[in-house]
Amino acid sequence: MKIASINLHCHKEKDELIKLEMLSKFILDNDIDIVLLQEVCQNLDGDYVIDNLKSDNNGYILKKLTGYNYVFKGFKLGFSIYEEGLGVLSKHKINDLELINLTKIDDFNSWMRRCAIVFNYGKYRIINTHLGWSLDDEPIEYQLENLLKYASKYTILAGDFNYPDNTYPICLIKKHLNSAHDILKVDSKTNPTFHYDLDSKIESDNRMIDYIFVGNNVIVKKYKIEFNKECDYISDHSLIFIEIE
Repeated sequence: MKIASINLHCHKEKDELIKLEMLSKFILDNDIDIVLLQEVCQNLDGDYVIDNLKSDNNGYILKKLTGYNYVFKGFKLGFSIYEEGLGVLSKHKINDLELINLTKIDDFNSWMRRCAIVFNYGKYRIINTHLGWSLDDEPIEYQLENLLKYASKYTILAGDFNYPDNTYPICLIKKHLNSAHDILKVDSKTNPTFHYDLDSKIESDNRMIDYIFVGNNVIVKKYKIEFNKECDYISDHSLIFIEIE
């Protein structure tokens, strides 16, 4: 099974449709089973086309391009004009997907709100998240405590974690789950997943902030970072994917 993760950068990318077409081609060419999406968005003033989806929802556009199943959970205001959230593209239909609140605040209008979506896919428990930085009112420990409640031997946890590798929050996660890039000995310092300066108070020359973590019973055969050259950027983040047995 192949699982990919990417932050789509809401609607802030120039030539977004071309980039979504590049992403959809990659998904189909590589036969990806599940794609976990962060910073999925749709305009607040747009019209709904089906269920909770509006026509400009970038995950919905990917659904149409790939023919995959798609689920979107919006949970906060993005860039003051979007409903922003998390999405999942999958070959097979997903049932019983749950949105969980990670922060103390659960106000849609607060940029500090952070969530994850959790669902089962066969024997695996898959979690997609976009963590926030540690703030006085919203410490990262609180977010991680809520997130790691769902960790198990068959967990696959992926997303944008907003912290460079080997910083305290990432080391805390590694106490519970294994990182795919460590398993396959990929050097995080020379394999960034974020293309620009880090938007946080942490001073680091390491720009790997997107990860896939797995439980002890998940066997990772392959780990790759894609769209990581300036000539093929499709977002401000690279895509990461793993293949498991």
